[in-house]
Amino acid sequence: PAATGVQVAVRAAVNDAYRMGRSDGSLPGNMDLRPYLSVNSEFIRTALEGGDIPAANAMLGMPYAIRFAVQHGAGLGHTLGVPTINQLYPQGFQMPRSGIYITRTCINGVWYPSATGLGSRPTVNDDATKVTCETFIPGFSGNLYGTDPVVEFHAYLSPSKKFDTLDQLRDCINDAARRAQEYFA
Repeated sequence: PAATGVQVAVRAAVNDAYRMGRSDGSLPGNMDLRPYLSVNSEFIRTALEGGDIPAANAMLGMPYAIRFAVQHGAGLGHTLGVPTINQLYPQGFQMPRSGIYITRTCINGVWYPSATGLGSRPTVNDDATKVTCETFIPGFSGNLYGTDPVVEFHAYLSPSKKFDTLDQLRDCINDAARRAQEYFA
């Protein structure tokens, strides 16, 4: 597989360390890799499409984030006890790989750990072309319809999958939320 922009940067820095007389290839203390990082949009798209959020974030210099209006959904999350905000990607906007992510969401200037599912919702939807972005924000209660909260992506957890029961789906959402809370603790 082709090297990511981050891998290229590290290789260049190690090569420089050799040229600087470090025979063991170790990097000088506090070496700034940014001058070695040649980033273009193709590298970032490739990282996002592969679910490599840390690499995408490193190349962007900040977390990959979306800010779309919250739409009404079917209310299934609320029924399951894991209410989600539903955001739809505009046509042509670069989406990361479908799956489950550790995210954090900014609401009225407050950041909340969150878990985001991006994809076709295979447990409750047979139309693979209908893609949604649903974020569960544990600890938040309120109406966000019509607002446009920022959702930052920090780590890819797993691909989307079809569960046999809604209880399994709820457990998956709660597990992802727990992992997000631990990530930001």
